[in-house]
Amino acid sequence: GGATLAAERGDWSLRLVLDAVSKRYLNEANTKWLAAHATVDVGLLAPLARGLSAEVELRNVADDAYVDVADYPVPGREWSLRLRYAHRHGGEQ
Repeated sequence: GGATLAAERGDWSLRLVLDAVSKRYLNEANTKWLAAHATVDVGLLAPLARGLSAEVELRNVADDAYVDVADYPVPGREWSLRLRYAHRHGGEQ
């Protein structure tokens, strides 16, 4: 399960995401499993110019090591930067 907390002020927005996964068994005898884990992600969306905005996201803030699929560890902390342009039609502001 998870939870998201978001806040907006004008064209700015901030998002905090908590994702938690419980222990998962890999066989019917429940002798092999993947450990439970939780991650925190944070994102910020900011206006740059008319119609142009930037979104920065940091995933797995604590750089936790965990496995989502048996024998395939998930990369540690990751970040991304997205630029968005929205063309406005006609007289819209």
